[in-house]
Amino acid sequence: MSILTKTEKATLNFYDKVAINYHRDRPPGAKTFWRKDLNTFHKLLPGGKILEIGVGGGREAAELIKFGYVYTGVEPSKGLLDEVKKEKLKGKFLNFSVYNLDFPDKNFDGFWTCATLIHMPKKRIKEVLENIKRVIKPGGIGFISLKKGIGESFDKPGERFFAYYTKREFIEILNDVNI
Repeated sequence: MSILTKTEKATLNFYDKVAINYHRDRPPGAKTFWRKDLNTFHKLLPGGKILEIGVGGGREAAELIKFGYVYTGVEPSKGLLDEVKKEKLKGKFLNFSVYNLDFPDKNFDGFWTCATLIHMPKKRIKEVLENIKRVIKPGGIGFISLKKGIGESFDKPGERFFAYYTKREFIEILNDVNI
């Protein structure tokens, strides 16, 4: 089991503290900014087993489940996960971090991770991507959203940590990991 850094623990504590409000503002079935991307993802992968990394408020989970995928979602924030589980969505929801994806190798046909990897320190991003790569079948489809920019910072001292990437920088990382 991989140990979280101080910055990751601070971010997790933030989401645990705001879980009820966060979920209320982004409930399953709410209008999503990611509609076009969800539709493209579904077009590229019309069925199969998928893994959502960072369930958050459950908004995209509900959409992915509606598409008919065999859905598994992992969320490191116990608070957020508890709120989403109250929705009784037809999927499996687990309290895992991206560092501890306790699944067999090549288990999923695709993955969705929206605004989750932005909270991982840059020094650990290759470890994160290797973990994802391990559980996805060769040729699997994935979606990753990030924050555009340079560097790393907290939005407020001790709250949420963010890593920013340029497109070129992240493409180089993906190529290094061969994902």
